[in-house]
Amino acid sequence: MDRATNEMVITSVLAFDQPLSLARVRALVRDRLLPIHRFRERIEWSPLGLAAWAEDPHFDLDAHLATTTLPAPGGDAELAHAVGELAARPLDPDRPLWRLHVVDGYGPGTAVVMRLHHCIGDGAALVAMLLGLTDEGRAMHLENVRIDPPPAPPLADRARRVAAQAGTLARLIALPPDRRSPLRGRLGARKQFALSPPIELRAIKVIAAAHGATVNDVLVAAITAAVRAHLVARGDRVRPLRALMPVDLHVAGELGNHFGMVYAELPIDVTDPIARLALVHRRMAAIKQSPEATVALEVLGAIGLAPKRVEDLAIALFTQKASLMITNVPGPRSALHLDGARVTEMGVWAPVSGSIGLGVSILSYAGAVRIGIAADARRVPDPAELAAAIAREVLVLASAGGPRPALPQGAWADLRQWLREARALVPREDRRVLLSPPRLVARFMRFALNRHRGQAGHATADDVAGRDPALVGVLVGLYRWLGRYYFRLQVRGVERVPATGPVLLVGNHSGGLLPSEGFFTALAIHEHLGPARAVYALVHDFLFEDPLLRRYATRLGMLRAGHASARHAFAAGACVLVYPGSDLDTFRPFRDRNRIVLGNRTGFLKLALREGVPIVPVVTAGTHEQLIVLSRGDRLAKLVHAHAWARTEVLPIALAIPWGVTSGFVPYLPLPTQTTVSFLPPMTWPALGPASAEDPAALARCYGEIETAMQAELDHLTAGRRFLRGQPGS
Repeated sequence: MDRATNEMVITSVLAFDQPLSLARVRALVRDRLLPIHRFRERIEWSPLGLAAWAEDPHFDLDAHLATTTLPAPGGDAELAHAVGELAARPLDPDRPLWRLHVVDGYGPGTAVVMRLHHCIGDGAALVAMLLGLTDEGRAMHLENVRIDPPPAPPLADRARRVAAQAGTLARLIALPPDRRSPLRGRLGARKQFALSPPIELRAIKVIAAAHGATVNDVLVAAITAAVRAHLVARGDRVRPLRALMPVDLHVAGELGNHFGMVYAELPIDVTDPIARLALVHRRMAAIKQSPEATVALEVLGAIGLAPKRVEDLAIALFTQKASLMITNVPGPRSALHLDGARVTEMGVWAPVSGSIGLGVSILSYAGAVRIGIAADARRVPDPAELAAAIAREVLVLASAGGPRPALPQGAWADLRQWLREARALVPREDRRVLLSPPRLVARFMRFALNRHRGQAGHATADDVAGRDPALVGVLVGLYRWLGRYYFRLQVRGVERVPATGPVLLVGNHSGGLLPSEGFFTALAIHEHLGPARAVYALVHDFLFEDPLLRRYATRLGMLRAGHASARHAFAAGACVLVYPGSDLDTFRPFRDRNRIVLGNRTGFLKLALREGVPIVPVVTAGTHEQLIVLSRGDRLAKLVHAHAWARTEVLPIALAIPWGVTSGFVPYLPLPTQTTVSFLPPMTWPALGPASAEDPAALARCYGEIETAMQAELDHLTAGRRFLRGQPGS
């Protein structure tokens, strides 16, 4: 089944939280992998052209091991490029058909890339074999995210089964080739690889339960939507396409290939995400009751015994009936270890055969799902964008309307657990203040009065070491719950945030006194890069003039707005979050809710240029619908000199729950608006040094670039947006 343009080699990757030497990996392979005889055997051909397994008399383990180092910054993009280069090197047919590469420089640890020819085993067999390498061994339970085969019929139905299989085979042969599209055409030898960001498996299960679907249905629907967007971008007419999908027919504990194939028509032409998921579910349910997979397994076995010319014709016949392949490989539910090193991520890229140029591989691991894209460079020029789009489409489904319960059953348990954790970390007397709008307003008025009298304090407000990971974790838990069940949060592009080193996050401010976008920004980074990637926010003086509020602000990673505070955080290698528009932005009138207002303030830009840190713009859509700002009150604030006694240039009037018309400075209950947070690519200006921070022309140019990029993204996020409900499909 090999072709020059499509070799049948399965590629997988394991990422570790610490470096692994080649010698360490070699010892593990010798002790845990080589006892499996197939990994010491090669294929030998008889004079009649028949293949057979035979022990390699010259077996050399070192010929199957190699090492390489990723270039900086050593992220997913660099790893995917390295996998593409490794895939371009064919396996040696005179040796056992597998090879293992130790890839240094991937994040803080090492990645191990395994390449295995499909004749040794399929994707499920490869994952099972990799599990055998780990410390946990074969006792791990695999998470089922695949299509299950239909149940075996009773003996009385065997005759009808044979007849049904004969009819199914006839239908498969008569099925016409799939339609022409950018995914079909001449293939090249160069393949490109990509991995999606991790997608929370629990979130997928919530979507599935809400719509009476399966995990596999949700993922196939997301893949369908992403492929649709890819085709539209390339000028294709959106009509259905077929995908070739394996069905696992394995017997536990066996290597080899035990899978059938089914054709699934993907509803590319359906625009509504809920309708698309419902249609995918119906079609997948019909496939489960079909004998097609078993027939395909028998056909594949027969093809393997046929002369090569017949095999080539059969492969061409069957693969031209589909435009892509989607394969689901079950992975372990909990984290694994290899000689004590924790496996942080797993990914897999299954091969495609014949004329198919796009393979989509789904692998679950430790509560997350990653999508691997293996694509012919001619058919899919940007596989990384396709992988990211699939992850985004899962979020679209999570926030879509439709037949969902008010809250999944597990949501209340999550909330009760959060309340228990919060009570343990926040004493009752503190909660009485923090949860009381009148008491908070009174403290703000005291701050304003003291400032008016010239009695404002100068408490330390740049205590980076005071950040309390436990309390941060509790707040993350709250906003994770709110984002999932109340604000229907979507996050885009968080993988663009550098994994290490100082970064300045620059966002648009919304929502008045409850700017949830700051917490959602920190939540997204926490979920993607882990709790060790600290985010500090520069905030208003008010929080540091009151002892109680100062204590909690410090523990949550908040710093008094100013360059000195930011430099302390940069020195710790942390992310700093700033909203240059401040009160002008967060209290902009409702009519300007889709406008970026940075207020021509360039202090953040001077800071970035002086410190030499990249700026990552963060654009949020939806949060300015939490309340209705009627007036920003610029003139009133100027008239009463509000900046002198409250350090604000606005005195806003808003319509908010439960107060009705009220001051914008009064806490309120936010409306359940669909919220999207989008991270843009990092922006740097290598030609500008620290001295450029004093150059008005350079500042104006850089400021314009940032503001233009953020406004363009906000325009994109709000195009066709409906009040509270988000964009169509959100």
